[in-house]
Amino acid sequence: MTHFYYWLIEQTERQDRVGKLARLAQKDRTFPRDTDEYDKLLEHIEKLNEFNTFSEKTMEDIDLALEESFGECFRSLFQSNIDRLTTFSKQPSHMFSCSEELAERYRNAEKDGEGP
Repeated sequence: MTHFYYWLIEQTERQDRVGKLARLAQKDRTFPRDTDEYDKLLEHIEKLNEFNTFSEKTMEDIDLALEESFGECFRSLFQSNIDRLTTFSKQPSHMFSCSEELAERYRNAEKDGEGP
């Protein structure tokens, strides 16, 4: 699953260059939704420039916004995964005993020739 486009679209209310990029992406029907690859996203931005002839300053802002938003998006994704793992590791060990018991039954059934 790609995360960048959907994260970016959530940033449309921001009043900085990331918000501007988000609004641009939201209006652009051809903005890549199926990739998290920075190079493909940058390539798309450069193609947009061919058709829209952005000023040099605007292109610099768009390039900086893409770099900034890309890093921010994946830092937040990384942090949310760390938070989930931390929460998971704090779960009581009795929550896992059922699956350990089932695994032991499965191993025993295999030894006795009754497994799948």
